[in-house]
Amino acid sequence: MMAALYAYCRDNNYPIFVQDEKYFIKYKDEIKAQFSDGIVPNSVDRVAIHRRLGKNAINPSEPAYGDNPFYFNLGHHWHEDLKDNYFMRAMALFPNAKFTVFSDDLDRAKKEPMFQGDQFEFSEGRNEVDDLNYMACHKGIIGSNSSYFGS
Repeated sequence: MMAALYAYCRDNNYPIFVQDEKYFIKYKDEIKAQFSDGIVPNSVDRVAIHRRLGKNAINPSEPAYGDNPFYFNLGHHWHEDLKDNYFMRAMALFPNAKFTVFSDDLDRAKKEPMFQGDQFEFSEGRNEVDDLNYMACHKGIIGSNSSYFGS
């Protein structure tokens, strides 16, 4: 949706910084309702992990970001013990926690060594907005280095 908004703004000479409420004030209540429905902060006693994997349109088993020099795969690790892995280091900040993994490619996320064990569950069956709202209910969030574009 953000790409479409960007293109629309460019095509219609709108300033790109559309965060200014003057561009959406008349839809304020609708936006608040859509992006806050069901959110009760800290009501889920788990930590959310957003694992952005990306989908490659040509080869779905390969990450979309593979050759992009501006993308750094936070899930990449250089040691078998995963000690330099961003997600592993972040999870260590929540000792004894249980985690909910959100991803745009749950099948791949479920196979990752760092998400194995009883402390992990995977968010399934929700659309992007419902996933985002459910994440907001968790007691903490470990986020990926990307914009949120669906889970």
